[in-house]
Amino acid sequence: MRCTPTSAVRARLLSSSRSCATTRRSIRRSSGGIGWTWRRRRRTTSTSCASGTTSSPTCSRSRRRWTRRGAPRCRRSGRRSCPPTSRHCSVTSGRTRPRLHGGRRPCAWPSTSSSRRTDVRIRGWHVDGFGVFHDARVEDLPSGLTIVAGPNEAGKSTLLAFLRGVLFGFPDGRSRSRRHPPVNGGRHGGAVVLGTDDGDWSVERYVDPKAFVLRRPDGSLAEDHELTDLLGHADAGLFNNVFAFGLSELDGFELLDSQAVRDRVFSAGVVGAGRSARSAIDALDARRSALVRPRGRCVVRDLADEARATARTLVQAQAAAADLVRRRDDVDRLADLAESRRRAVEACRTEQHRLRALLEAWPWRGRIDAIEQELDELEEQPGLDDAVVARFDEVRAELAAAEVALDAAELALAAAVERRDELDVDDRLVELGPVAQAVGAEIVAEDARTERLSELDREIDVERGQLDELLGRLGTGWDRAHLDAFDVSIPAADDVRRRGRELDDLVADHRRLVASCDDLRRRRDEAEAEVRDIEARLGERDLDGERERQERRARSLRQLRAHLVDLGTEAARLDAAERAVTGLRAVRPPARSASGAVLGTGLTAVGVALVLFGLAAAIGGSGQLATVLGGSGVVLAALGLSVVLTRRTAVRPDGADDLASQVRAAEAERDAARVRVDHLRASVRAAALVLDLPEEPSALDVEDCAAALDAQAEEVRRDATLADRLVALVAERDGAAAALAPLELEASTREAEVEQASRAWAAWKEAQRLPPDLGVEAINDLFTAVERARSSSRRLHALEREREHLDEESNRFRARAVDLLRRAGLDDDGDDLLADVRHLVDRAAADRDARRALEERTRAVDDAEQRTELAYDRVALARAERTELLERIGAIDDAGVRTAVERWRRRRELVAERAQAEAQIHAVLGRGDAADAAAARLVEGDVSGWEAALEEEVQRMPDLEAAHEDAIRMHHDAARSLEELSRTGDVAEAAVAAASARTRLAEAVGEWQTLTAARQLVAATLGRYERERQPAVLARAEAMFRDVTDGAHQGLAVVDGELEVLDRRGRRLSVDDLSRGTAEQLYLCMRFGLAAEMAAHTPLPFVMDDVLVNFDPERTERMAAVVADLAGAHQVLVFTCQPTTVAALEAASPGARVIELPRHGVAD
Repeated sequence: MRCTPTSAVRARLLSSSRSCATTRRSIRRSSGGIGWTWRRRRRTTSTSCASGTTSSPTCSRSRRRWTRRGAPRCRRSGRRSCPPTSRHCSVTSGRTRPRLHGGRRPCAWPSTSSSRRTDVRIRGWHVDGFGVFHDARVEDLPSGLTIVAGPNEAGKSTLLAFLRGVLFGFPDGRSRSRRHPPVNGGRHGGAVVLGTDDGDWSVERYVDPKAFVLRRPDGSLAEDHELTDLLGHADAGLFNNVFAFGLSELDGFELLDSQAVRDRVFSAGVVGAGRSARSAIDALDARRSALVRPRGRCVVRDLADEARATARTLVQAQAAAADLVRRRDDVDRLADLAESRRRAVEACRTEQHRLRALLEAWPWRGRIDAIEQELDELEEQPGLDDAVVARFDEVRAELAAAEVALDAAELALAAAVERRDELDVDDRLVELGPVAQAVGAEIVAEDARTERLSELDREIDVERGQLDELLGRLGTGWDRAHLDAFDVSIPAADDVRRRGRELDDLVADHRRLVASCDDLRRRRDEAEAEVRDIEARLGERDLDGERERQERRARSLRQLRAHLVDLGTEAARLDAAERAVTGLRAVRPPARSASGAVLGTGLTAVGVALVLFGLAAAIGGSGQLATVLGGSGVVLAALGLSVVLTRRTAVRPDGADDLASQVRAAEAERDAARVRVDHLRASVRAAALVLDLPEEPSALDVEDCAAALDAQAEEVRRDATLADRLVALVAERDGAAAALAPLELEASTREAEVEQASRAWAAWKEAQRLPPDLGVEAINDLFTAVERARSSSRRLHALEREREHLDEESNRFRARAVDLLRRAGLDDDGDDLLADVRHLVDRAAADRDARRALEERTRAVDDAEQRTELAYDRVALARAERTELLERIGAIDDAGVRTAVERWRRRRELVAERAQAEAQIHAVLGRGDAADAAAARLVEGDVSGWEAALEEEVQRMPDLEAAHEDAIRMHHDAARSLEELSRTGDVAEAAVAAASARTRLAEAVGEWQTLTAARQLVAATLGRYERERQPAVLARAEAMFRDVTDGAHQGLAVVDGELEVLDRRGRRLSVDDLSRGTAEQLYLCMRFGLAAEMAAHTPLPFVMDDVLVNFDPERTERMAAVVADLAGAHQVLVFTCQPTTVAALEAASPGARVIELPRHGVAD
């Protein structure tokens, strides 16, 4: 009978299928690159794991391993990252690098010059407020090495976090990273200046997410995405782990787990078969992990749980019929119990709140009592209020200001009188002053008139020459009178242009028609020639018949390929059957094992799958991969068939099966296989005969035949294209011939119209008395020349009139000037006339200024006298009001006033504080009857009793809450049990569900065994490719690590997903076998290798924080040389607190800049 799963089983199956689909999608997304996951081994025994449970010895001794997570998705066009060509370098960036011990130099750093990217450098920064820094500014950082030195607590790690935050964003409140709030003031954030070949960019960012400003080199605002482009599309993880890191990131080395770095590591790694094989391994691992995994949910565990659950359901279904009434009574009873315990909890919580309110209000009650006692000791001040105190302070300030103003007014009066007596005036120039001022105002105009008269003489001469020249160009008989009589009006000129346009349009239209006729004739002749050529090439060929024959041969080729694949499979089965017969005849068979049958079936299925994969690879052009997969598949299939046949024919231990019958069965299966092989060979021969191939064609024959068929198909397609072209050419030829006749008729008509327009144009020129050979353009030029001559004549007339007017004005000015000098009794010699006038004008102006100054100083004396009198009045008024206020306050001087004001203010403060305390008591106790009762208890002041009662209630609360939660839990459990019991199906349905779960569990286990065998075979093939091809990142890191360790470690290798180090004796060491300093040297070399790999696309500066502290002096010197060599291609900022590190870096790079940081006293 067929089992039908229940609704619960169907839901579980649907959930499992969705989970598998999700797993497959995640595998496809993660297969874009090969990544590494770093697992560290704890050297000391751990007592707890991450989950909080006690760790086992296996957990505490877990090794640090590299594990591959996916095959590369990016298929680049043959470009690979090249390792360094030499590990010795002499000159980098214009300066000689120091040699290491033994005469070797650090490995050469690859050039970062590239036309596709721009080098980015940190030119400086301004820390507004970040940690211990406030208003800290650094500028003009070099493009090479910069050393930032300082002791502990100087802020080096804080500065590293600042650079990370400004460039990629500060951590928000959800992050566990330190936020470094400013402790010395300033706004939380700052700016970093990035230098490029185009100029300096400013990146300003603060913790506020909207406080981000990016400015271009010209000062304009830029968009956010331009910063991403500027930084080479590097994300925060890539920058923090590869380019800006400290000792903690170096020790953890989680950078290789980043997707952005992962593609760089293996960009030149496994290629060809490695990519597809890795994808296959990932797919197999993902499916195996979905089926079976040690921890967490999986298909097999879910199916096993389902099988156990269905079994329990079956047992429960048999005992659930008569238990419903009792469970309903239990649910009602437990609901009443939960409600009673809830009321007890609420009563306890209310009493706690009341007691806490009394304890909280008690200090305010005590403060009110103290305030009332102090108020009784202070006397009231009825004459004081805020207005009186404020007015007394104002009067005192006004009196002091009035006395100061009086002293200043008296001094100003004496100074004004002294300045007035200093001036002296002359009365003789009073009468001639206005006249001299008027004449002096015209001196500048007279100078301008004299200069303009000279210019006018020159312009008149030039304009007369130009006019004579223009009249000469017009021809004989032209003068100024003739110019005025000639008609150059706009209608006349427009008539000339209209006639010319009409004639030109007719001529152009005629030419266009002639050209169109010529073009149609050319197209007709060309189409005719091409038609004859195509007809000659095609001849009488039957294109449809050839296309049908081509399709038949293609079908035969596909059948031949399928028969060859089936023939290989059947031949393997025949070979396995023959070996089975031989084994049965020679050896007594062992007892049959179910596990052997399962293994044989799995191996056969994997072999057939690999043969199909090999065929697909051969069709896709991957010959080497096809050979490996196909050969492996044939071997596995043969081995699986042999195991299956051997197990099928094995005798039971009790002798139930006869050996002879087993031999006969094996022979029958062998004969059947031979028949199938012969049938397939006949099919291959028939297909080969159709394709004109040998009876047993080889793979090369099949591929040659396929190439020939492709060539024939291409030829048929070309001929079909020619046939289509022939039809189009015939249509084009006929169309051109049909359009030619009307165009020729229209061209003849247009030619007659041109002749008629030419005769009308000649008659018009004769009527205008113009030369008959003048064209339209020449007549238009004549109009233009006549107009220019008329303009020159008008300008000449205007210049002559302007000269006459200026002569008249100059003569009138000189007459007035001579009269003024004679009245002043001065010489009126014409040679110095303007100078004498200027001297007289200056004297009159000086006398006039002196008189105005005398009037102003006299008025100043009068004003000073008035201000002095006013100052006297203000002093007297202020003194009188001060005396009145002292009497009102009851004091005799300022000290008495201060004492009275202090006592009055203290009393007012106490009254306000008492009101505040009463408000606090009301806020704590509330209002109403309950609050009044609480206030009455507050007066009693039984604080110890309240505290004891509160302690008792607090101790009771956990027990009450626990009892309440237990009652709720029991009620929920009982209700859920009652609901499940009511939904329980019959026994038959539960039995069917249990049987279905057991069947699907067995199928999932079999599938996992098959996938495991396939994964082992493909992984073995991939291992050879991984061993033969090493990523360029590891190659560069290997060269640098060899130099830093002075040859103590010769190479790096990745074996079975784990990084290993080769020493000089060829031994393989894991990273755990290295010392801490050597391991950190390896990690640093790996980052430098990554930087070399990324230099062509992401040329960012390096920022390192105390990464050399665990190195010995010799290796510190070597690593310093590597860092100096790195600074030749990248900007490098090294933060350190070790003077030895500073000395080593300065020795390796003498031109490096050193920035000293002081100790701030706050941990960085």
